Amino acid sequence: MSEQTALAGSEKKLLAGHYYEDLSVGDKFGGYVVTVTEGMISAACGLFLDIAALHRDKEAAREAGFDSLIAPGTLTAGLVIAPIALVAGDASATHLEDHVKFRGPVLAGDTLDVTLEVTRMEPKSNFGLVEFTIHAVNGERRLVAEVVTLMGHKYKAGTPSAT
Repeated sequence: MSEQTALAGSEKKLLAGHYYEDLSVGDKFGGYVVTVTEGMISAACGLFLDIAALHRDKEAAREAGFDSLIAPGTLTAGLVIAPIALVAGDASATHLEDHVKFRGPVLAGDTLDVTLEVTRMEPKSNFGLVEFTIHAVNGERRLVAEVVTLMGHKYKAGTPSAT
């Protein structure tokens, strides 16, 4: 993946690692795109012991009204949350929590386009809290997942809040 730039709002680049002071509420990051494959679904089912028929049996998925296998929620959540690492980079102090809402099915063959927005910031003594709202849409531009993630971002050396 090449270096990605922000969507709207202030210009930010993924992969750079953003310290608390580098971010502002309203900053948006985009450009993370991933296509879900049957192999990914199979691997996730094995890893997370998710044996639901809709994840592993094409006929069961078709009978339920889906064109292909459905990705397990754990796979979808992981793919949607993963870009946080690109934003935080080495400036990440900790990953505190995730609140995931599945808004629609993710199918084998779907390409997810993931965007992140800084929605809240709060300075603390050891690191700053940064809340991101993450949206994932499929190729039809339908929202399939929404995540609110709380991260701890390091302060830059010499920043008063860092002492």
